[in-house]
Amino acid sequence: MQTRFVELEVPLVAGDRTGKHMGNHKIAPLRPQALRSHIESQLTAHGIPLRWAITHINSQTKMAHVEAVVTTMS
Repeated sequence: MQTRFVELEVPLVAGDRTGKHMGNHKIAPLRPQALRSHIESQLTAHGIPLRWAITHINSQTKMAHVEAVVTTMS
């Protein structure tokens, strides 16, 4: 078993992952539970999350910087 440090950028809004306005479509912020689920699903691509935290939010791009510790079987 191996422990790794992972950094991710995840969108804070539903729909457009770049954080930019999509024409006439409204961009809604993710609810806390949806954001948590989205972050955890992104982290499982890197291993089993042990702990994670949002360490920075870019209000212009509507992106959150996430740092995490995950375990892998390799």
